[in-house]
Order: sequence, then structure tokens, then C-alpha cells
Amino acid sequence: MPQRLRLPLLLLIKNLPPALRTAPGAAVSGVRLRTPVAKPLHFSIRRTPGTPPDGPPSPDTGGAEYNSPPMHRPSVQFICTSRLVPAGQWRWDEGRAQVLSTFRTAAELLRQNPKLTFTQGPAAHHALVERLDPPLFREIQGLAAEGRWCFSGGWYLEPSVRGSALEPLVRNLILARRYFADRFKARPRVACALDTVGAPAGLPQILRRLGYELLVSLGPSSSGAQDAVRFVRWIGACDSEVLGLVLAPHLARTDSKGLLERFEAGLEASGRLGLPVPVLWGLCDHEGGGAQDDLRLIERFIAQEKKAELRHGTLESLHDALREASGNATVCQDDRVTPPPSDGGLPGVLSRRSARSLACLRQAEALLTAAWALRDAQYPDEDLGCAWRAFLDVECARAQTLTRPAEEDALAACGGVEHTARRLRLEAAASLQRGAAWKTPLGVAVLNSSPGLTRVPIEAECMLDFRTREGGEWHVRVYAPDGAEVPCQEELPESLDSPGGPRRKVVFSADLPGVGAAYFKVEACPGSRRLWPAPAALSHAIDPTRGLLTSVRAGDGLECLAGALLEPAVLDGSGAVAGRFKLVEGPRVLVKGPIRSVTESVLGFGSSRITARIVAYAGWPVLEVRAFVEWSERDGRLAFLASIPFAGAATASELSGAAAALPADGVDRPCGRWIVWKGTPGGQAAALGVACSVPHTVALNAGAVRWTVLADLGVHELGFAVTAGEPGPVCAVLPALADWLDEPPAVLAHLPIRLLPNQGAVELLNLEPRAVRLEACKRSWDGKALVVRLTESLGEPCEAVLRLRSPDLEKRVSLRAFEIKTLRIEKGGDCRDVDWAEEA
Repeated sequence: MPQRLRLPLLLLIKNLPPALRTAPGAAVSGVRLRTPVAKPLHFSIRRTPGTPPDGPPSPDTGGAEYNSPPMHRPSVQFICTSRLVPAGQWRWDEGRAQVLSTFRTAAELLRQNPKLTFTQGPAAHHALVERLDPPLFREIQGLAAEGRWCFSGGWYLEPSVRGSALEPLVRNLILARRYFADRFKARPRVACALDTVGAPAGLPQILRRLGYELLVSLGPSSSGAQDAVRFVRWIGACDSEVLGLVLAPHLARTDSKGLLERFEAGLEASGRLGLPVPVLWGLCDHEGGGAQDDLRLIERFIAQEKKAELRHGTLESLHDALREASGNATVCQDDRVTPPPSDGGLPGVLSRRSARSLACLRQAEALLTAAWALRDAQYPDEDLGCAWRAFLDVECARAQTLTRPAEEDALAACGGVEHTARRLRLEAAASLQRGAAWKTPLGVAVLNSSPGLTRVPIEAECMLDFRTREGGEWHVRVYAPDGAEVPCQEELPESLDSPGGPRRKVVFSADLPGVGAAYFKVEACPGSRRLWPAPAALSHAIDPTRGLLTSVRAGDGLECLAGALLEPAVLDGSGAVAGRFKLVEGPRVLVKGPIRSVTESVLGFGSSRITARIVAYAGWPVLEVRAFVEWSERDGRLAFLASIPFAGAATASELSGAAAALPADGVDRPCGRWIVWKGTPGGQAAALGVACSVPHTVALNAGAVRWTVLADLGVHELGFAVTAGEPGPVCAVLPALADWLDEPPAVLAHLPIRLLPNQGAVELLNLEPRAVRLEACKRSWDGKALVVRLTESLGEPCEAVLRLRSPDLEKRVSLRAFEIKTLRIEKGGDCRDVDWAEEA
């Protein structure tokens, strides 16, 4: 140890808190304060092609040299913060009480230490304090005005950015942006994502459009100093760019344990990069507490260390320093900034439940907007706002490892969101109607909010009549408002009655509005009815000995499989296949009619069972696979396997506003909602696409595919949709097909229907082409205009056509690859691209 460090270090150790002090005579381990020599630091590191000096391969590095700027001394900013996670180990009310307690402690600490600053991110925590402790909130407002209470972090509640859908990320940031601007006149420029490793390529575009310039994120665990801190310029979709500071997990901690090691690592990283580096420390009781002891230790660091620049700071002050050095950052354009999560990151029951709640909420919001725009119905701002905030609470919990009671709270919140959304959807359905009552006892309203698919199969369950019809056989027919009969078929309902009872299920195909409602009537007719089956639009074959799809043919009989598709298997802890499900019962044809056929098989492994139904449609080139899973393998995970003969690349769906080619390396990666393969079997271009209804991971390896979907015990319902054909149409329909799995049209039977003359449907808008997704359809914050958010989901520039009925407008919108646009449409017809947060 250099002589000049020995005395300050001994004094430092002598004054350590007892919890951090070693025993008398013991060796001091982990305390190696490295101060660089007085000469300026200058690095000139020759990289191999494609390898940056401090991170994984990047497509933009080439063989260029990296030169960090000369520095006379390292710079470390001690950032006092609190990584509050009110979910995870806490019940809902206990976690909120912890937030309130931490804010009081922070305010007291700032009163006692005039030079200290505190950084706290989530807007929801401040809103909680505003409700429960107004005097404390006013004190925080005063501290914020003095620049001592900062709001870096960016979120209403920090989500799991890696697996989140696009609109929740956008809404999360917008709510936080509006809250901080309204209550504190603040516009944070730094966002944090410290609860999940990695972030999708669509995130830079979202951050930049909302005014954020730096993302502090979590990197992979690493024992090497070279990977402890990385400084990047992250270029995402539409050439959007943010600065990125990627911290190893041990540097993102805020507890007392390891503060010395974090300080040392910060000094080393600052000297290596030639940049200021943050060292986080915190107040939160469940992460170690001891704020006063930590502060005294930090003050000694600052007072005794003369060869480095040490000071208290915030993420905003850190951003100011890093922005000046942005030219030296490593350019990164890959969406996999960090390796994918380990097997432990497999989505669980909460992820699947939250995806369902989100779909229901988005659908209700779009339909309420249609009722407001077309019928001047009251818009329930407060109810929708509460539902969105509750959903973001669930998204925050989804990023954590939950105890059983905490998971129960999160699932209950999911149920509350879904219940509110269904209630609001019913209100929208009633408000959309106008005119004279339609004289039919069995009216059916079909509500659609996904303009990508407007002709889809509809399932409706209803009673034969309001009064039970006694005796004889009955069948049902479906009619449009103009009296034209709609082809349909009956199937067994989800009913406790015996077949042929008063409860009926009818299936038919119908043309629907992009966002709006279509109306039909069901009539009970005496006698039985014979229907002739129609062949499936997508040619396929089911193996009678296995109950699995073994052939899917595109176009002129081009085979798209090299084996079984969606074969269920059990994976062990290492990810290897421990066993495959075998046929227990079937396959048997449940129904075969003019609309569709349904084939059911029961497969088993140990005490686990999967009831798989393969649904083939006559007028729609799609195969739907519905899997009802009873999972009992305590140490295993459920996966679905496939063999694909195509040599072309596979492309995963959008992950929060982007998509990427997946390498065939056998590694599990979080995947979006669909995946497509392109190839030339038989010398002709063809594609196979698969959409999945639940969060999952995908691994590719030399034509073999593995979807890993769940590991939690219990009963689960999964859905897949398969299509094949020419590459263009297949790719175009997949985003819309995934939307159909997420949020199929809502069907309300027995709803009293009122129609104007010659009216069979009510439509607010439709949208082309299918690859352009409607992310949001809502009323503007000021209540005066319609707001729609569009995203291009295939990575191909296009011109979208948006047609509205109120106001009567056709708008052409140019979209770049993966571009997100938010349009404000005035009632007078003016349409323009607007600021996302203000919508003005």
C-alpha cells in the first residue's frame, strides 16, 4: 500500500461504524482505495473488430481506437436515494407505510445536513405522501425548490422494462412527467431501470420523445472491473438516441453493506473511463438503514481523499457531467445491450394475468373514446385514471420476486383493473347506441378495438329466449340488421345444463368496425339443422398417434414444418428436455361445421395434463391452438417445441416498440408476441408465423424452436395462432393476429339495442395497413380532442391511412421503421403530431 494512503486509511477504519469494522488484528479485506498517480490518465486500447472496450459486441465499433480524455483525478458523485419497492416483500398497505416513513426520514436528514441532496423517482410515492401527509409534502416542495430534493428516475412506478408492453411504458412516463411538472415545476431528464437487466430497443425513442436524455440501467453480474460501469450512446428505433450508464448489480445497491467496495469500484471505473461515476447510497429501512452512519462515512471519504473529486450529487448533476463527454461513449445499436435474463426470469402467473388486464383496459378506453366522440357520452376520466394507476402498480410488482401474500395483493389488483375495465366497456356499449329500439329478444353487440383485423370469427353464448322454451328441438340462426342471414354453427356452451338445453353457443364470422360496435340478432328456430362442413383455409395435418400438428402447408402445398409444431415438453433446471408429453386421450373431433372444426387431444406427463384444442377455420388461413394446462411438476418448466425447415432468419415481435432478429444460439431470450420464419421450400418464398397469448421466452438452435411459457403450479390457459403463406401477407397479419389473441372482440348478448335506420354498425375509425398498430385511442388531457397513438411494428417504413367518422377525416401518416406517433385530432378536423405528455 502506498505510504501516502496508510494514515488516512487507518483513521478511516478506526472511525468506521461497528457493523463495518473488522475485528482487532484482523486483515482489512475489501478496502483497497486506489488513488491514481498525479499524471493525467490516458488510455489507448486497440479493440478487435466488433468489440467495444467495456461491453459486448456492438455493430458500430469496427476496429477503431477508443481514447478516453485525459483526467488529473477521478470523479465520484455520492447520490443519496431510496430504492423503494412497495411490492415484493411487503403487503400493499405495509409497503405504502414504508414509503411514508422513508420520506419523513429523508426530510429530517436534509434538515440536519444543509449540503446534502436527495434523489427520489416514482411519482406515485410523492402522490401518496401528498394524500396522507400534506405538511410533509409541502416541506418536500420547498426542498425541491431549493434544488435539494430531485426527481430523477422518470417513472410513475418503475416497471420491468424488458417485458413490458409499449403503451404501459409510455403511459407510465407520461403520468410521472405531468405530475412532476404540475406539483413541482420540474422536468426530469434522467430515467432509471434498475429492477431488470437489459432494455428493449424501442425504449430510446420513448424516452427521447418525453424529454429524457440519460438512462441509468442495470447490467449483468460481473466480477471484472472492466464491466462494472459502461458508458454508451444508445441508438434505438428511428435513430433516437439517449446516453446510457450501465451499472453492475453490486453498484446499483443502496444498502450499507458494501459501501466501501462500491466507493472503490467507483474510483476505479472513473479512472478507467475518464468520467464521473455515481456511488449510490440509501435511506430505505429494508435495505439496511443506517443513513446517519453512512453519511458520516461518506463525509470522511470526501474530507480525506485529496487525489479524487468526491462530492454529493444527483442523477441530474451526473447527467450534466456525462453530456459533455458524450463523444467518448461507446455506440450501441443492439437491443440486447445486456445478456438476456437467466432461467429464473421466466414470466409467472402475474405476468399472464397482467397481460389480460391490460388488453381489457385498452379495449375499454378505446370504446369509451368512441362513445364520447360519436355520441357525446360522458368520458370517465377518473375511473380510467384509477384503473391505469392500479395497472402500473401491478407492473411494478411484476418486476419483483414476490412473497405469496404480496403476489396475492398484486393478483387482486389485476382483478380490480379487469373488473373496472369490463364495467366501463359495458357503459361504452350502451352509450354507442342511438335510434329506435331493435325489436329482437336476442340482440348481440360485438365490440372491436383492434383495427388490424376486422373480419374474425365470433363466439357468442346466449339463452334461447328470456323465458325457457319447453319441449322439442331448437336451433339458432344469426341475422344482420338488414335481415340477411349470417352463416353460423352451434357448439357446446360453457354451461351446467345438458346439451340441447336453453343455453347455446353460436359461432360465426363477421365484418367489424376498426374501433366501434357491430350488431346482430339471434333467433331460436324449431327443429334441428344439418350443416355441411367446409375444408380448412390453411392446409394442415394432425398426427393421430400424438395429437400434434405435424404438417402446415403454405400456398401450393409448400411444407412449413420439419416435425411436430407446439409439442409440449418438460425442462429441468438446466434447460434440457427432461421429458415429453404423450397422448392420453384422442384426438377426437368435437365439432366440424361450415365455420370451423375443433379437434381435442389430452396429453400427459407424470401427474400433469394438457387438454389441447386445435381450431381450424374455413374462411380464415389461421390455426388456433388452445392449451388448458394442469401443471404439477414442481421442479420443471413447461415448454413447447417445434422443428422448422427454413434456413432464413427468425424475427421476434416488437418489444416495447421494436423488433429484432434472434440468433440461433440456443439461448432463452424474452420474446414479444409473435415470431416468423421466412424461407424458400421447393424454391418458392414462404413464411410461417406463430403468435402467442402469454409472456414467454424463445430459444432457437439450427431449426429447433423452444417456447418456454410457465413454471408455476396450478391451472393455466394458453393460446397460440399459426399462419403460413407468402412472406408479405404473413408478416403483415402477425401483429394484428397477436392483438386478436390479446384482446378479441367483446361479445355482449341480450344487450338492448337501439339502431338508426339502415345502420348495422357504429365505427369511430379504421386503420391501414395491418402492420400499423393502434396503441392508444383516448380523449386528450384537456378534454377537447381525440388522441390516437400509432406505431409501425414490422420495421418497414410505410404510409398509414387513418379514417375517422367523427370528425369526418382521412389522414395519411408517414411512419419510419418502428416509429411511434401521437396525433391530436380536433373536433373541427385539424390533425397534427403533438407532444406526448401535453398532447397539445
